[in-house]
Amino acid sequence: MSDYTCICVGWLGWNGGYQPGAHHPNCNQATRDAAREEHEHKNGGGNLWTTFVRDFHQKYDQPIAVIPGRPTVDIEIFRQTLLRQEYRELNDAIERGDLEQIFGEILDMIYVLIGTALVYGLPLHQGMIAVHNANMRKQRAMGDSNTTKPIKPPGWVPPNLREILKANGWKGDKFDV
Repeated sequence: MSDYTCICVGWLGWNGGYQPGAHHPNCNQATRDAAREEHEHKNGGGNLWTTFVRDFHQKYDQPIAVIPGRPTVDIEIFRQTLLRQEYRELNDAIERGDLEQIFGEILDMIYVLIGTALVYGLPLHQGMIAVHNANMRKQRAMGDSNTTKPIKPPGWVPPNLREILKANGWKGDKFDV
């Protein structure tokens, strides 16, 4: 048996939970897709990262909205503070050129961003698919391909995030500011 870690068992846990180093003799794309589908069904959609952050929120009694909506003002202020802190720490690490710190700060920022999405009840998995598909319809701009942002071609359509929110229970009302 190889030392390959099967994603359908090792990551998504056929027997529940994370099982590092586990092997599945019949691992193929179909079994990975089935495991991923089962995982998403049990966890309200999303991916492993969302599951990790959801577990963290549950362990430390942090809010998780069931449907899209606005949390309390105190929670919003707390999330904004966390996001600003992580953004500053990432920028500081980039300015110092500290790759290990950059790596850690990117991961921390992703964690806080996912937590913020959970607080607002946002369907990240569905939203990311829509944004990815829209981004893949963009075109390469002229210039240095390493620093040029892809552009929206004529007729480009942005992702319909409103419909995704409504499909997940949002009433379509805007938040009071």
